[in-house]
Amino acid sequence: MEKDDLQIKDILEAIGEEDILAEESQTIAQEEPPSSLTPTQREIANYPILALAYIGDGVYELYVRRYLLTAGERKPGRLHKKAISYVSAKSQSELAAQVEPNLTEDEAWVMRRGRNAHSAHQPPNARVIDYRRATGLEALIGYLYLTEQNKRLNEVFAILFAKEEQKEGE
Repeated sequence: MEKDDLQIKDILEAIGEEDILAEESQTIAQEEPPSSLTPTQREIANYPILALAYIGDGVYELYVRRYLLTAGERKPGRLHKKAISYVSAKSQSELAAQVEPNLTEDEAWVMRRGRNAHSAHQPPNARVIDYRRATGLEALIGYLYLTEQNKRLNEVFAILFAKEEQKEGE
């Protein structure tokens, strides 16, 4: 383990985040998919969770870009700047917390699996907890997209964009 990794681990232990995530990881790893899933949903829900997050990242980016364009923004520089405010791990983490109370049992299960996934990648400008919550949100979006739950996907994005607009108006 490198020196920076040890320092990060020490900091996380000091604030208790690592213990919370470790406990949740053990619980989720033992959880079976909800029984309400259809066979196709069950198959997709059991894909490697980081694969769901990978596709969810692309879908999220596309929805954000479409939203910004339909909101009237046309200049590429401004589009890019505004898009970054939506796709950062910190922003996605905040949005994940906002959408979580509105999730079904199945959706919450997928999001928890994503949040507790262990990735070798860690962005330098994000807290571990924010990165994991963002991964959970992306996994949920990937799951909804791959299971072709387009109406629900649009509902989730409506919640996300409403919360972000509220934040901008403050």
